[in-house]
Amino acid sequence: MNVNHRVAAVLASYFDILFAVNRALYPGEKRLLGQASRHCPQRPARMAEQVQALLAAAATGEGMLAALDGLIDDLDHLVREPRRP
Repeated sequence: MNVNHRVAAVLASYFDILFAVNRALYPGEKRLLGQASRHCPQRPARMAEQVQALLAAAATGEGMLAALDGLIDDLDHLVREPRRP
């Protein structure tokens, strides 16, 4: 199993959830960090930093579990907090 494919699948799910929480149309698979920053006012504060950390960990093979945990934990907190209009 290729690590890059699994990381891509995690990120695809992450952004699917993020756009759904914001009730925003999913823009496709390009430039998702920028799209999320523009169209998702409700997002984890460290989203860009965490995505970059996951990508760096996938490249080196070190620290992937910690990077995934941080990314998913913050998204989980966002999903569980009460919705703002």
